[in-house]
Amino acid sequence: MRRSRRLLLSAGVVAISAVGLVIGLAEESSLASRGPVADSTSVNFLQPGGGGGVQGAARLHYEAGGESVAIANGGQVPLGQDFQVAVTTNPYPPASFDIEVDLYVTTLDGTPVVDAEVVSVWDMVVMWHGPFETRYTNLGNGHYLASFDMFMFGPWELITYFSVPNESQSIPITLSIYTWPE
Repeated sequence: MRRSRRLLLSAGVVAISAVGLVIGLAEESSLASRGPVADSTSVNFLQPGGGGGVQGAARLHYEAGGESVAIANGGQVPLGQDFQVAVTTNPYPPASFDIEVDLYVTTLDGTPVVDAEVVSVWDMVVMWHGPFETRYTNLGNGHYLASFDMFMFGPWELITYFSVPNESQSIPITLSIYTWPE
């Protein structure tokens, strides 16, 4: 029964998204006739496989300098000036509601960052349901894991905070995951 409701909700979101996309394309066409406009990375991200130059469906992104950057599953994301994090989702591509996010946090030279605390504040990009908060489990050796119930298909944003030993403030990154059935 719960699964049926999820599918009905997702179908509704898809229909609403399609209408919004048509309206957005019409507005973009109207603006284009007036001259150049700034590129909107969020419009690219709201379409499955949009943007980023990553081969295949670009379903995983991070924000850098106000722009959405597509990465491959397991790709590295800069974490402040001294750290990096490899981001993996399971399944990939994220084609179901239940998704695990694996993070491997290291220094720039590859040394695992142990004893960090990691938490994501997350919500859907176009239909706000939360925000929700999920803490990651420290599996050791720089490996952090969390499970998410992304109960609708579409784009989700995870603002993820890393409290790293010997750092005075947590380090945030914004991850985006586009869930869509195969």
